[in-house]
Amino acid sequence: MAKKIMVVDDDTEVAESIAEFFQSIGYEARYAFDGDEAMKLVAEDKPDCILLDIQLPGSRNGLDVLDEVKEIDPNIKVIMITGFVESEVEEECKRSGVDKYIVKPLDFGDLDDMVKELLGEKK
Repeated sequence: MAKKIMVVDDDTEVAESIAEFFQSIGYEARYAFDGDEAMKLVAEDKPDCILLDIQLPGSRNGLDVLDEVKEIDPNIKVIMITGFVESEVEEECKRSGVDKYIVKPLDFGDLDDMVKELLGEKK
């Protein structure tokens, strides 16, 4: 059975392109555009790995989603995605249990390597 990847980003093009990339290499991939939709998909799908933008519209930002995901299942791997390089944000992500942290613009090869490493798959 294919591993499940979820992409959460308010930029629809980014979310869709990352999901399509992971589908093209054999993963099941879904996407959400805000924190509320993300939590609904987490409850439905129980993804193996979430690629999560920090800046999200609505009542839950990426850090809120991270906290909720880790409460539901600490084994779900989370890669936090951000367009900003701020040490305070990176530290807060680490305190909340993020597994990896990557800054935009994204390199799909780097994302693939991170996901494979987190899911214990061979490169």
